[in-house]
Amino acid sequence: MDLFLADGACDGEPTVDALTERFGSSIKVTIPPPKNAILSPDATQNPSICDRHIADITAYGRMAWQTSSRYNHRSRIETHLIMHATHALPGSGSAVGKS
Repeated sequence: MDLFLADGACDGEPTVDALTERFGSSIKVTIPPPKNAILSPDATQNPSICDRHIADITAYGRMAWQTSSRYNHRSRIETHLIMHATHALPGSGSAVGKS
């Protein structure tokens, strides 16, 4: 795995730490910081992944950050999965399996 996309419910260093421990430091973790997030005290010397996201959002805006971080792919994947799950349900009106 080289990319992890999640919503804000997974925000926090424990998630990042667990993913880094499991997949190594090359994994790119993309979790949007809360809108009221602030930089950590040591952000200038040792910025966390969240600090880097906050700085990018501040500098370029949230929409540009979503594009550059590939975060917008998360919503596309979710929509795709929901579409397939909905069509696979009995009685969903899907033409699949009908004769």
